[in-house]
Amino acid sequence: MSTHIGDIVAKFIKEAKQRNDYQNKIEKELINFLDEESAGYIKRKEIKRDQIMVYFEASSFAYDFNLKKDELLKKIQKKFPEIKEIKTKVG
Repeated sequence: MSTHIGDIVAKFIKEAKQRNDYQNKIEKELINFLDEESAGYIKRKEIKRDQIMVYFEASSFAYDFNLKKDELLKKIQKKFPEIKEIKTKVG
C-alpha cells in the first residue's frame, strides 16, 4: 500500500510543530527561572532527547547557573519528567 506524499509531508510538519512547541515550553521554564541578566548571557539552548544543553558567553554566568541547575532540573521534571540532565558550556 502506498502513502501519498502529501500525507507524509503533513505528518512531518505536524511532528516538527509538536517538537518546536515542546522545546519552546522547556525554554520558557528555563528563562523564567533565571534572572534577566543571566538569561541575557545565554548564547544558545539545545534540547535533545533527555537533556538540555545551555551555552553561556561568560564563565561567571555558567558558574552561577551550575549552582542552581539542580533546582531548575527538579522544576522542569515536574512538567517534563523525561528530562534527566542539564549541561552547561561556555563559548
